[in-house]
Amino acid sequence: MSIIRARRVCFGLLLLGSCSFLNPREASAVAEPATAVSPATLNAAWSDLASADEGKVVKAILTLSKTPKEAVAFLRDNLLPVKADPKVVEQLVQQLNSDKFETRQRATEELEYLGKYIKDDLTKALAAAQGVEPKQRLQQLLDRLPDPAKDKAMPNLGNARSISTSIVNGQVRVVVDGVPLDLTPKAATPVGPPMFWVRAARAVALLEHLGEPGAKPLLESLAGGEEDALPTQAARQALERLNKK
Repeated sequence: MSIIRARRVCFGLLLLGSCSFLNPREASAVAEPATAVSPATLNAAWSDLASADEGKVVKAILTLSKTPKEAVAFLRDNLLPVKADPKVVEQLVQQLNSDKFETRQRATEELEYLGKYIKDDLTKALAAAQGVEPKQRLQQLLDRLPDPAKDKAMPNLGNARSISTSIVNGQVRVVVDGVPLDLTPKAATPVGPPMFWVRAARAVALLEHLGEPGAKPLLESLAGGEEDALPTQAARQALERLNKK
């Protein structure tokens, strides 16, 4: 990929709020053509693509851009549609018991990638889980999911039948229709899509500009994911732009 095309990719990432661009000298050095990229380098770039560090993200994009064919082949094995499949989820949950840390970690990441669409599966898996680590991983996955019950709006006091207030030990206590209101200040809830979804959207931006024959089928596969998932939407938008060319 030329530095011009690499810049276009990073401009697309800018629109996602993902990165800024390196200075031209640094970008040129990273974007020089290479005959091959080692699996370790590809894995490191894939990891950095999920980073919050903008510099790492751009370097990862440029590293993957060195060898487009290898990049597409690598992404075909690692960039999956956000699509809940009970059989796949079951296999991933079983891998949480693997003797290999890498297997357990990858399964955890793939389960997190599927997110809210497998909440019921994760809940059932947690209830049946054996072993401390699988239970911890499943609980952590569930804890990362949005919980509407925790974000309930303040009740409409205009419709209340009775409201009483009192001060107990210096603290204001409000009771609406016999139910005490929780007036404890809530910690700020992180805003934004899951980082693994952001990584997928960044990878989609790369695929769109690689110009490789295998890129479009991969985008079509991603576009078949859950409607409101960021990777699905990013892939569909990329395909629309490609089809207009």
